[in-house]
Amino acid sequence: MLKPTIQLEPASLAQFSIKEDRPTLLKGAAATWAALNKWTPEYLLENFSDRVVSLSQYQTNPHQRSRDKTKVTLGEYLEVITDLRPETPFVNHESYVAGWHFLKNAHELLDDIEIPEIFKDNVLNRVDSEVINYDSMSLFVGHSRVETPLHTDSFAVCVWLANLVGKKVIRVIAPVDYDNIHNGLDAFDPTVVDRLGYLGIDVLEATIEAGDIFVIPPGYWHQVRNDGFTVAVSVNYISPYHFLTYEQQLKAKVLAPYLRLLKIKRELVGAKDLQHSIDVLRHFKFVENESRFLDYMEREFHEERKILERATQLVNHDPLGN
Repeated sequence: MLKPTIQLEPASLAQFSIKEDRPTLLKGAAATWAALNKWTPEYLLENFSDRVVSLSQYQTNPHQRSRDKTKVTLGEYLEVITDLRPETPFVNHESYVAGWHFLKNAHELLDDIEIPEIFKDNVLNRVDSEVINYDSMSLFVGHSRVETPLHTDSFAVCVWLANLVGKKVIRVIAPVDYDNIHNGLDAFDPTVVDRLGYLGIDVLEATIEAGDIFVIPPGYWHQVRNDGFTVAVSVNYISPYHFLTYEQQLKAKVLAPYLRLLKIKRELVGAKDLQHSIDVLRHFKFVENESRFLDYMEREFHEERKILERATQLVNHDPLGN
């Protein structure tokens, strides 16, 4: 007998704590939003048909890079998927407007959204303004023939998904076994669910209706299937509680250009005579400036070591293993 999925029990916003780190269906948490049922295909066509969006083709190209995705207007897309016009070489019923960063070209849609109080203190807002461009909010507009493949979100972010039109079914798997779970695995395949169950890995499921919010903790695998036409807001979220693991992953991206620069430096200078550069080095006070920079970095890494030592003590001495 095939092992079934485990249905998640819904909760309310009042019952929810971000520190619990468990997938949670917050029933009716977006029920007061103006966007609820307002964002129909007709409304979007009438008001935002000229806005440019990117199309994902998850069925045929699940790992397509953002810059390689086809760009069309939202009107062109909606007219095809609602059968108002025939498919084209650029838009078909496998196309999905997934991850549209609408604040760049349809900022007025934000007026129809109410960020729940518990998610307002999002550290990613500081990252966006102080570190790198990080647009944490996006829209998913699609229909029943498209879905997101099983994946985890980059940089160990928490994600909350507010479904505003239609219905979605989500399946989630805890980050417990990276040998048997991978991007693209079909969590809706009964034989996959059965095999994972045999290995002691549960597949959790929830139906997200219009007005519901679903919270995906950092690292959880998730696959989302549309049931009819759907519109949903997806928000990457980081609380101070989750910041260390997020920062650890993001700094690899932030440091990558600097590390490539160091590689070039060492190839050009590492084992070579610097005598020919002495006038330039003196003029730009290279020795003084480089010493000052390295001293500064040593002080910063000393502070980083302190945080690592505290984290090590907590991890090694937590009697519950949490």
